[in-house]
Amino acid sequence: MSHAEGGVGLRQLEDFFKAFSIKLLWNFRANTSLWASFMQAKFCREVHPNLVFGAKGSEVWRTMMKVRNIAERHIR
Repeated sequence: MSHAEGGVGLRQLEDFFKAFSIKLLWNFRANTSLWASFMQAKFCREVHPNLVFGAKGSEVWRTMMKVRNIAERHIR
């Protein structure tokens, strides 16, 4: 229920968080920053990111893995 309908607007916050998580995954996949290089070395170790399925890792890594299926459909 949106804020205009009398709710607290949590659905919008959830959508915002999901979009932010997808952007993190995009930055990771683009590998254009020191952060992306670090995450690649820490979690992928010479393996393509699509082949990494572990749920272990930091909160950021687990969040990116949760939205991976959504993001991968739109990455070309």
